[in-house]
Amino acid sequence: TTTVHGIAALGSTVVAGTYGRGVIRSGDRGTQWSTSNDGLHSAIQDIKVGPDQGIYAATLGGVYASHDRGISWELLDDLDSPVRPAQSLAFDAQGRLLDGTLNGLFRLDRTLDIWDSLGPPGSPPIRDVLPGPDGEIFVGYHAGVYHLRGSNWTSYPLIGPDQAP
Repeated sequence: TTTVHGIAALGSTVVAGTYGRGVIRSGDRGTQWSTSNDGLHSAIQDIKVGPDQGIYAATLGGVYASHDRGISWELLDDLDSPVRPAQSLAFDAQGRLLDGTLNGLFRLDRTLDIWDSLGPPGSPPIRDVLPGPDGEIFVGYHAGVYHLRGSNWTSYPLIGPDQAP
C-alpha cells in the first residue's frame, strides 16, 4: 500500500509525497493523478511549496527540488551530506529552506550551496519543524520540543508516561 506523507499545491497542481510511490501529481486539482518521479529516487517523508514557487521533498535519500510543478526533480545535496535522511521541511522568515533530519536541524545556504547545521545540542532526530515570524524556530523530537532564539536553544522535555490510548 501507499502512504501519503505530505501534500502541497501550487495553482491547479497538487502533489502528494508518498512512501510507496514517490510523488503522485495532478495538474487539474486532483481529478486525474499520475506518478511524477523523474530524477527522484527515494521515499517521501514531507513535501512543501517554497517562496520561490518550487516544490521541495524531504526523502530518505535527501532533499529534492522541482521547479516545473513536480514534473522533474533535482537532488539538493551530495552523497556525503548529513541531511540524509530528510524528515521535515519548512521555510524560515527569510525564505531559507530548513530540513529536520535524523542528524538535527539544517538550513540551506544557497549562496554557498551548503547545508549549515543549526543544532540542537546533541543533534537529535527531528520529526517536525515550525519557524516563527521573528526568526525563532521550534523543532519536535522524540523527547519533546526545542526552541531556537538567535543562537540559543531551549529544551522543553516531555515528562511522564505517554497518555495516548
